[in-house]
Amino acid sequence: RWFEFSATQPAGEPDLVKLSRFLQREADLCSPYAQPEPETRVENISGRRKMLNTPQRTHTTQAKEERKCAACQKPGHIPQDCPEFKRAAISERWDTAKRENLCFRCLRFRSRGHVCKKKRCGVDNCERTHHELLHKKPAWQKPAEKEEAVTSTWAASRATAYLKMAPITVIGPAGEADTWALLGDGSTISLIDEDFARRVGAKGPIEPLFITAIGDNRIDATRSRRVPLKLCGRTGEPQELNLRTVNGLKLTPQRLNKEVLAPCHHLTDLRYHFKTSYASPKILI
Repeated sequence: RWFEFSATQPAGEPDLVKLSRFLQREADLCSPYAQPEPETRVENISGRRKMLNTPQRTHTTQAKEERKCAACQKPGHIPQDCPEFKRAAISERWDTAKRENLCFRCLRFRSRGHVCKKKRCGVDNCERTHHELLHKKPAWQKPAEKEEAVTSTWAASRATAYLKMAPITVIGPAGEADTWALLGDGSTISLIDEDFARRVGAKGPIEPLFITAIGDNRIDATRSRRVPLKLCGRTGEPQELNLRTVNGLKLTPQRLNKEVLAPCHHLTDLRYHFKTSYASPKILI
């Protein structure tokens, strides 16, 4: 062990200094496992002094800080057992889970090595893998209403669901570029198309990325990079965000038809903000 230690030390240093450092290191390594030193007592027996060695043991304890509940900030329980968390609205529970970096499956703190078993929600036969306290009823599931004898006439129109998208400006080392961002409420990371990131000069370390989507579909982005960029909306200050690059990030484009906007008189002042041609988002937030 001495030869191994000596080989790692500066060549011009005296051997005595190296030896002193080596012995100190060995003492530090062995001290937790060393036998307790005996306590020496002196007794006078028949006029003779006798040395007695009495072993003494010492014990140390370290208080472990109890983690507080992420929902109510009180110790002793986790969010899934928290009365305040259960009383909160579904949207507030999602906000708490995102803000406190909780796992959407088990509602425990998601540390670096966190792993939990996949478990389907099961509420109302839900097939998604979130916790049952995060279950959100689809918009088409409405509570039953009282039947009333009403005679009416109506015309069926085609309904369209629109995803939440916003125009943004991406600012990078090589300049800035305009695009659209898709806002995903259930996303745990933010993604950016690799070609678009290269366009603004984004750079960062390679960190392999493995994405599990609905139906256990997987996306293996082994050459993904973590890149810091600034995003700015049409109003407001730029905000820095860490994004992960994905080669060929194909997010669904969408547009608003003028015919759809025509009867929406409450949106008259906002019509010039809407995209009436197809918009293809390059970023998922």
